[in-house]
Amino acid sequence: MFKWLIKLWKKLTRRHTVNPAEIEEQRRTSNDDHLPVTIPPAQDEGDDYKVWIPFAENIHQTEGIKMRSRGEYTNGYPTGLVVHWTSGWHLVRGLHINPFPMGNNKEKLAKSARTYALRAAKGGQKNGYLFLVMDVLGKIYQSRPLIKHGYHAGKSYWPNVGHSVSKDFVGVEMLNPSTATKKGNKFFTWFKYELPKELLRITDKGNFYHYSLEQEESLFRLCLWLYRNSPVINGEKVFKISNVVGHDEVSPGRKNDPGDALSMSMPAFRAKLRDELGLNS
Repeated sequence: MFKWLIKLWKKLTRRHTVNPAEIEEQRRTSNDDHLPVTIPPAQDEGDDYKVWIPFAENIHQTEGIKMRSRGEYTNGYPTGLVVHWTSGWHLVRGLHINPFPMGNNKEKLAKSARTYALRAAKGGQKNGYLFLVMDVLGKIYQSRPLIKHGYHAGKSYWPNVGHSVSKDFVGVEMLNPSTATKKGNKFFTWFKYELPKELLRITDKGNFYHYSLEQEESLFRLCLWLYRNSPVINGEKVFKISNVVGHDEVSPGRKNDPGDALSMSMPAFRAKLRDELGLNS
């Protein structure tokens, strides 16, 4: 009996090694309104649920990751998209992308990028969220068909849509450390990781670690695909380019992503999409 008590005491008093990446995941995926997250029971998809992005990895199949759904979109498809950043580790320490992978680093970059993307997806699954994930090389990871919506934007609002846009818009979490604080001549993330100045976009809004060119190209491609493959109801596409938004646009004052991590403003990004689709003519 005494041996059992000693083992129990050791288990209760054993020090836990804190992983900075785990802390970041918990912080990033905590409820934006600081309220308990109500996680509904998982819902099974039958044969009719086939809305998968062809150039995304289906991580439910490959990794068994299945983020929580809170139901189906009203018209069976998202009406828009919210651009996020993960605000945490994006690659293994000491590895950066500026702006394309070069030389012998390609394989190492791809492995590291996927590792951190899956970590973000697992964090979302653990905390009852649902979103697409995009790694620093622009690869997209999807765990649920697009007919399903889930929590990702928190307290939010967009004209002609209303509050709590998560029920209408799909979210894409793009791996990115977010902003950096200048200390002397160096720049550090909130998790005390130094970022090279040449990889920052320094503006009056802050010191932003910019999305890679691969990420911007992938985001553009994703939005075009969502629009072109959108169902049409009453002669109109369900997915609307006017609803491609930044988290800072739907939650102003509370969120600052993507901010200047993107090389252009969100209105400019929407205009670029409309030009490509011939919607401005």
